[in-house]
Amino acid sequence: MVSLSRSSSSDGNSNSVASVTPEDGVSPISPHQEKVSQGGQATTCSANEAALHLVKQYIGVGYLALPWAFARAGFLPGLFLILTQAVTVELGARLLVACAEAMRMEGLVVRTYEDIAGHVFGRSGVAISSAMVLIVQVGGGMAYFVFIAKELVRVTSTLNVELWMLILSPLVGAMALIPSYKQLAMLSTAGALLLTVVFLALVGYASSLIASSGQKIQVVGNAAGAFDFLGVTFFALSPTFSVIPIQAQMTKRQQFPRVFSLTLVLVTILYAIFGAVGYAAFGTQSESIITFNLSLTPAATALIICTALNVLLSFPVGLFPANLALDTFFFEQETPPLWAFVTIRLSVVVICLVMALLLPHFGSILSIFGALGAGVIGAACPAVFFWHLHSSGTLAGTKLQRSRWGAMPIKMLVVLYGVVGMVIALIVVGSVAISK
Repeated sequence: MVSLSRSSSSDGNSNSVASVTPEDGVSPISPHQEKVSQGGQATTCSANEAALHLVKQYIGVGYLALPWAFARAGFLPGLFLILTQAVTVELGARLLVACAEAMRMEGLVVRTYEDIAGHVFGRSGVAISSAMVLIVQVGGGMAYFVFIAKELVRVTSTLNVELWMLILSPLVGAMALIPSYKQLAMLSTAGALLLTVVFLALVGYASSLIASSGQKIQVVGNAAGAFDFLGVTFFALSPTFSVIPIQAQMTKRQQFPRVFSLTLVLVTILYAIFGAVGYAAFGTQSESIITFNLSLTPAATALIICTALNVLLSFPVGLFPANLALDTFFFEQETPPLWAFVTIRLSVVVICLVMALLLPHFGSILSIFGALGAGVIGAACPAVFFWHLHSSGTLAGTKLQRSRWGAMPIKMLVVLYGVVGMVIALIVVGSVAISK
């Protein structure tokens, strides 16, 4: 295994390894790990703050397309696929956390997804994983720009989508300069409150239409619709690469698996309710963004504005993993200078803006980038990381090795999981490309 760096002790011995009892399964947080690369400020966050960040990562704009996805796949396949995808996300996250903790027990610094790739495959691992995370996060940023701009065009009837994107970009750039998850907590809290209002209002409105709409509900759709559904849910549940940055900044990292599992259960339930109720209300007339089904009454306009504001507040949280990926690629474990910190973050925003101007098709963005995120980053890569660490003996003697993760049947299932995730991702991307 290739090591990029080891945590340093106060006396300058770079080879020192933090004292840890293998039975614990989780190593103490070193002083270096309590610092993010931006400015060196302590950024440990509580379990509640971690849950808020996870909610904002997983509930961005993808959920707004779920009624349309249900209309394409059918009611029963939709419920089955969303539950199956949630299970795969849980497994991928646990594999990543297992890898990260095993590396920390060897004295390695692991703050990001790219750190794991770098410790396993060296500089090339950092480069490839940084590129993948950046591509997927750019897809998310594109979707955010497109959604907010299109909604502003609807409610204001002024300017066009492209001009609204340009107007929004300075504000997004300013928010992207927030340096840590700890300092993003206020935005995440405000976003979570807005999300609650928007979710309850949309579900309530859709529920009131079910009895009178007379929409025909397909219990089972078709194969093409299933791939459309997978594309949407891949996007909605794709930010697996945000797991390690959030977990690394928790005061008590051993609480993260429980926090993540409970958050994922909540998000999955909300997704299933939202998609099913929206589909029952609008049927085959469901738009790719559910708010497009709303008539522009004063109440609906207020709801659309709240939805757009919620998405805007999610923007900096969504871009944070991409910023960390570039920090890791260019500076490894070092603190980037201020000019580089600003340049990296503004460059990511500009890339998202340019790509959104070139490809303002919401559905295609969700399917293509979601499939890459969930299939490749969320399934295939964690399986490869875990296999490599297991084979190299890095997990030997730890609680992780002796638990269910160390059994050969599970090891083989992990490989199967990664291969299936990769294949499904390629099929989804190919089907979208052919249909366009």
